[in-house]
Amino acid sequence: MKRLITRIATWVLRRWNAVPVEIVLRDHPAVALVQPYLEAAATLCIKVQVEAPEAAGEWKRHQVYARLLKQFPVASHRDLALALELSVREME
Repeated sequence: MKRLITRIATWVLRRWNAVPVEIVLRDHPAVALVQPYLEAAATLCIKVQVEAPEAAGEWKRHQVYARLLKQFPVASHRDLALALELSVREME
């Protein structure tokens, strides 16, 4: 319920331009859990970008995610996906 209220409030603030809303994920506790995966995801993102710069973004994302799954087989898929998304956002 709390999550829904936060999403609605964020949407309203963005819709009416009342306050510039910026969501910062670096300070979130979940980021500390995926810190080992962040470095691997960042290096893999760079590797895939160098290997196939003309390829579609979704293909590159899939390649990095598949390599992360092979590199960390016991890790949670959710943690790996979070690390991938954070590293992609940092690259932009």
